[in-house]
Amino acid sequence: MKPKKRGRATTGRSKALAAKAPSPIARRAKEAHDDNEAKLETCLSTLRDHVREITARFYDAGLVLAQIADEKLYAVRGHASFKALLRAEKVMSPAQAAKLVRIVRRTKREHALLLGLERTHALLTHTDATPEDDSVASLIEERALIGGKPVTEASTREIVEATRAVRAAAEPTKEQAARAKAERSVARKVAAALKAAGLPKGEVVVAAQSVTVRWARSALDAE
Repeated sequence: MKPKKRGRATTGRSKALAAKAPSPIARRAKEAHDDNEAKLETCLSTLRDHVREITARFYDAGLVLAQIADEKLYAVRGHASFKALLRAEKVMSPAQAAKLVRIVRRTKREHALLLGLERTHALLTHTDATPEDDSVASLIEERALIGGKPVTEASTREIVEATRAVRAAAEPTKEQAARAKAERSVARKVAAALKAAGLPKGEVVVAAQSVTVRWARSALDAE
């Protein structure tokens, strides 16, 4: 008897196995996914440790949160957003996480630890409210006063009250708001009149006793 030929069958099985084997791109994608999954699990485990001692370790918690957000590690588990991951894992509220990320993005570690979580965040909010180009670092280094005290000695409540005062001073009075509204109305009427007359759009400047229209020379030369 002649031996059976197995060449074709073997070749067929090889092709079938090759067809089932993942492509190099698919393998790399899976490896990247597995790496990110392991990274996320490490981040969450570390974060939970920090949360248990949040008063002393809030800055470290913020760094881990920022890493998860920046590297979009939440997507590894199918979450559409950073907030969705936080809600699913129940590590902390999205609002608290946003506060911690804001602190690490805009404050030096030594300054944040000197002030503590709540005072750091309150001082950040204060710098946002002031018209000056200041920061937590500049206020500390220049020994700026809040409530008659250096910022490092002011309480959270005193910082919050100072911020309210800054915002109140920046708010327009009713008279100022009414005047601004009237000026906007005049500017709209002038702009409409220019359009109706076929003139190019210009900058309308409304003053107490006059209205001025400014055009770029190039806009008029093109007419």
